[in-house]
Formats: sequence, C-alpha cells, structure tokens
Amino acid sequence: MDIITKQEARARGLKFYFTGNTCKNGHVAPRYAKGPGVCLECNRAKDSPERREKQRKEYVAKLEAETGKKIMTRQEAERAGLRFYFNGKPCPNGHLAERMLPYGHCVICHSEGGKRWKRENHEKVLQSNYEYYHERGGRERYREWRKKCLEENPNLHREHYQRYFVDIPEEKKQQRKERHRERMRQRWAEDIEHREQRKLEAQLRRRYLKKATPKWIDPNVFASFYKEAAEKTRQTGVKHHVDHYYPRNGDTVSGLHVPWNLQVIPAAENTAKNNKMPEEFYGPNHTPPKGANQWSVN
Repeated sequence: MDIITKQEARARGLKFYFTGNTCKNGHVAPRYAKGPGVCLECNRAKDSPERREKQRKEYVAKLEAETGKKIMTRQEAERAGLRFYFNGKPCPNGHLAERMLPYGHCVICHSEGGKRWKRENHEKVLQSNYEYYHERGGRERYREWRKKCLEENPNLHREHYQRYFVDIPEEKKQQRKERHRERMRQRWAEDIEHREQRKLEAQLRRRYLKKATPKWIDPNVFASFYKEAAEKTRQTGVKHHVDHYYPRNGDTVSGLHVPWNLQVIPAAENTAKNNKMPEEFYGPNHTPPKGANQWSVN
C-alpha cells in the first residue's frame, strides 16, 4: 500500500491512509482518515469475539453481584425445569426483572397487565369470582384447604401475619397504609351506596352510645380514655382502641357505655375480641386492666 498522509487521504476522499509507521500497539496497518486516525488492526481487536466475550463475562459477574440472581438463558431455565429465569436484560418497557416461562414475559409487565385488565373489566371479575365460589365449589375447596393447613400448622395465621405485616420495613408499612387510605378515599367518593351505608352505621353507633349511657354520666369523662389511646399509639407506634370490656352488641348481654366498662387495648386485640364476652376471650378469672383512666366498681 502506498504511503500517504491523513491530510492527503482526506483531500482525495479516501477512507484509509497508510504512514508505514507502527501504532501504539505495534501494528503496521492502514488507519482511518476520519477521527483521530485509529489503526485498522486495533479497531478489529477491539471488536473481536474474544474481547466481547470478556466484556460479557465481566458484565454478568457485576450484575449477578448487584441483583443476587443467577443469569441464564431461557433454554437453560427450561432444561432445569424452572418457572422463572433472569437473563440480565431489560424488557421492552425497561424493567430489569425476571422472565416467565415458556414465553419469556417480564413478571412486572405481566403483573401490571393483569391489574390493568381487572380495573377495566371489574364487572367480569366480580361475576367470575361469584361463579367460582358459589356455583363451581370454590368455597368448599377453600375451606377444606384451609382446614388442612391449620391441622398441619396451628400457628399458620399468626406466622402469616408476622411475616407479611410485622417483619417488613417501616417504609413498606407506610406505603401500604397510604395505598389503603387512597382506596378508601376513592371508594368514598365514587361508591354512593358504600358512603350511605357508612353514614348509617355511624348514626346507629351514636344512637346506641347515647341510649347505653346513663343520663347522670358526664360525657366529658370519656375524653380521657381516647386521649390515653392516642398517647399510647404515639409512644408505642401500635394502634390502640377504646374497647367496651363487656361488648356493646354481644350475643347475650349489651354492655353499657360507662367509664368502668371501658379499657384501652391494642387495635389487633380489639379486633380479635370483637363481640366476645371477656370470660370467653380472656379466660374465666380475667379482670380489666387498671390503667391511668380505668375505673373500678366498689
């Protein structure tokens, strides 16, 4: 090849030029006329299969260390009998997540697509659930499955609550609370029947409390119980309720709305207690806790 400078090659419209000198890597080869004059052999070595394979291995090792997931192809996952695999590549929507077999769909895209379809076809979802539970024996199968699980592990519900509601980061707890509040606000704004039902329940509760409170009781004495519940909630971070020791809507008795029938307890305990009698829920020899605002009957 004739020796020619870069300027002469550019002037003549050539793609390469040759100086006869070695490049920084020791190659005596033509160079590109455009740009800084990269050696043709250096450029080939840069794009060589060996170099690309080395870069791929470095990227795979780095990505596996960051995500904690083993990178594999769909064929490798199929041979291993797996349901999901991680190939280290983002999906068309940009999600760097696991893929599903057999078609390689992104799990995040699949989940979002299912949620979107349920929102757009809410009536179909309700109809399908009703048919499954009431016409195709879904309720009976679920009860049999739950009974079997409880026989194998009596603490199943407690472990489930501990795993999914207690042993989770505080940030996730706040996100769940905010999503729940948003759903309740949306339902209150859109569902007229639900809104009227809640108003009726609140009205009936106020009416009951008024009937269950003797006229000679000062209404101001109840404020201290609700203040104590709010204070305990702030101090412990656990929601507390004001509970009627003898339930106000029990099967056998209806407790009065009086100070000596009130107690401040955690919300989970109040929910579990529901309308049970204290002897049934706490045991035969239980007495109400004597807190700062608990009254005792002489």
